[in-house]
Amino acid sequence: MSKVIAVAVTMMSLAVLTLTFKTIDVPGPLAVNGTFVDGITDLGEIVGNTIDGAPGPAGPYEHGFLMARDGKITTLDAPFPEANCGTYTAGINFQGDITGGYFVGDADCNSTTYGYVRSKDGTWTKLDFPGATNTFMGGINSLGETTGTYCTDADCNYFHGFLFRPGFGCGPGTYLSFDYPASFGTEGYGINDAGDIVGDYYDASGNGHGFLLHEGTFTTIEPVSLGAVGSVARGINLFGEIVGVWNGSHGFIFTHGTYTPLDMPGATGTHTRALNDEGVIVGYYDDSAGLAHGFEAKPSR
Repeated sequence: MSKVIAVAVTMMSLAVLTLTFKTIDVPGPLAVNGTFVDGITDLGEIVGNTIDGAPGPAGPYEHGFLMARDGKITTLDAPFPEANCGTYTAGINFQGDITGGYFVGDADCNSTTYGYVRSKDGTWTKLDFPGATNTFMGGINSLGETTGTYCTDADCNYFHGFLFRPGFGCGPGTYLSFDYPASFGTEGYGINDAGDIVGDYYDASGNGHGFLLHEGTFTTIEPVSLGAVGSVARGINLFGEIVGVWNGSHGFIFTHGTYTPLDMPGATGTHTRALNDEGVIVGYYDDSAGLAHGFEAKPSR
C-alpha cells in the first residue's frame, strides 16, 4: 500500500478550484531513493517510477510501477534480456496499456534507452523510432497512439518529437517525426484522445519552453503571467487542460486560457506530470531533504 497524506489548497483561475493533495510513496527497498508518478487513468490507476538503493557504479536503478485503484502495487521491470540498467514508465491509457522505456548499458550502466508498450494483458512490445540511437517514450491515448522523443546522433545532443500510430494487424505502424519551427530540439511528452500533443522545445540559448501541437499547428505553452522564463508541458486531457512545470520547480495547470500555479504545500519543488479527464492531477514533489514523493491532486469545484 502507498503512504498517503492529505492536504488541501485553494487556487484561483476562472473560478475557485480546491485541490486535495495525497502523497504517494511506494514502500520497500525499490523506492528508498524516491517515488515519481507519471500517469493516471480516468479510473484512477496510476503509473510511476521508483529509485532503489543499489550500490556500486551501476546503481541505483529505476523501476516502473502500476498502482491499482485499491492501492495494490505491481513492479514493472522490462522482461527483455538486454534490459540490465533499469525500467521506467511514461504513461497509461484508459484501457490500461502502459508506455515507458528501459536502459541497456555496460557494467557502469552507461546506457542506451529503448521504448516499450506493455498491454493490459501483460504483453511487452518494443517500440523504437527507426534509425534512432535512443528512444524516450511519452504518453499513450486510448487509440494506442503514443508520443515521445528520439535522437539520431551518438551523443544524443539534438532531440526530435514523434508520434506513433499502431497498425492494428495491418502493418507495423507508422512513425511521424515533428519539430517545433526554428527550435534547437523538440520533445513529446503527452497526448490526448483527440491526438493533441504537448511537450517542450529548446531555443538558441538552450532554454526550454512548453508547446501544444494541435492539428499540425504549434502554440507555445508558458505561464509568463506567473513569472515563467522557461517551461515544459507534460500532460493534456480530452478537454485540452494542460499541466506542466515552469522555472524548473513549480507546477501549473492551463485551462480555459488561464494559467494557475500548482504547488504542493511545504514542498521545495513541484512537478506536475499528467491529468485525466476527471481533472485529477498527478506528479511528484521534492521535500526539504531533496527526496521525491509522488502525489495525486483531486479537484472539487
